[in-house]
Parts: sequence; C-alpha cells; structure tokens
Amino acid sequence: MRNWAWLCPYMMIGLATGVFVLFGLTLWISFLIALLLVCPAVMIWGAWKIRRPYKKF
Repeated sequence: MRNWAWLCPYMMIGLATGVFVLFGLTLWISFLIALLLVCPAVMIWGAWKIRRPYKKF
C-alpha cells in the first residue's frame, strides 16, 4: 500500500473535478477549482503522514 500513496493526490483532484462537472461546471473550470481546493488538503494529508509514527506490519 505504501508504494501507491503517490496516487492519492491525483485521485483527489480527479474526484473533485468529476463532482464539479456533475454540478454543471465546465471541465477546465472544475479542474481549476479542484486544484485550488485539493492543494491545501494534500498539504494537510502529507503533514499527517509525516507526523504519524511508522508501523511495520
């Protein structure tokens, strides 16, 4: 699972873009809004991942 963690930010941007398109916005406007909303979320997610103690299973 650790090898796939880089995919999460891109999935968040794609999901947010899809939701905004469903609400009736154009694709490029939706993508821009998604970038502006997801960027702080990615920074918070990254800080949380760094601060969490590593558990080896």
